[in-house]
Amino acid sequence: MRRQEALGFLFCEGGRGFERRSAAARVGVEEIFSRKLSVTESSHHSPHYLVILLFTYYYSQMQKRVFIIHGWDATPDYGWFPWLKKELENRGFAVTIPQLPNTEEPRINNWVPTVASVVGEPDEQTYFIGHSMGCQTIARYLETLPVGIKIGGVVFVAGFFKRLSGLEDDEIVRDVAKEWLETPLNLNIVAGHIKGSVAIFSDDDPYVPMDNQEEYRDILKSEIIIEHGKGHFSASAGTVELPVALDSLLRVSETK
Repeated sequence: MRRQEALGFLFCEGGRGFERRSAAARVGVEEIFSRKLSVTESSHHSPHYLVILLFTYYYSQMQKRVFIIHGWDATPDYGWFPWLKKELENRGFAVTIPQLPNTEEPRINNWVPTVASVVGEPDEQTYFIGHSMGCQTIARYLETLPVGIKIGGVVFVAGFFKRLSGLEDDEIVRDVAKEWLETPLNLNIVAGHIKGSVAIFSDDDPYVPMDNQEEYRDILKSEIIIEHGKGHFSASAGTVELPVALDSLLRVSETK
């Protein structure tokens, strides 16, 4: 079967499910012929075989991806991250929780590039959930994207731009906090890359004062959710499940 025959079969007989993605499906045929199968190999397969191959290929391409970005001194298995990953995977999302480098002394110049490397090519099927400094990391990553690129959405949990409180009286801690709080960040650019977002805070967070919600509400246009008595949503406080984050991501992605 040649390219034109595959395209004809896809759109005339097997392509009803691709009507809204016709351009993408056409590219898929080309990729299958150029990468997945040689023309010689493909000539021995039936049209039905190629349609199955196309559906398999495009399921992986159109699956929603979620990246959970941990915060300062955390790991991928921290607190509520494993629970949230499992819940999202059960709903068909592809979930990645990258391990960011040197979590005891996180720096913008190694956290943001790490996220960029893990994500690859972002698109409107790409979503983020951040906790604490992970929220800033996501924002700073989004600021680096080319004009016109949009992601599906973000859920920010205990994020900050304005100030932090209750930190240890330690020189490295002060220096890290200063870097993240004072390094310029254009939130208007960040907002232009996000289709929708939710920012979740707790009314008794010992590190993130409530006035941090202002930038999320006023510039990023995030929906603001205030939880009661959840502290910093941390494992040390016993937070091993976070339904509000799950519900927010499902709402942003319109899959609930």
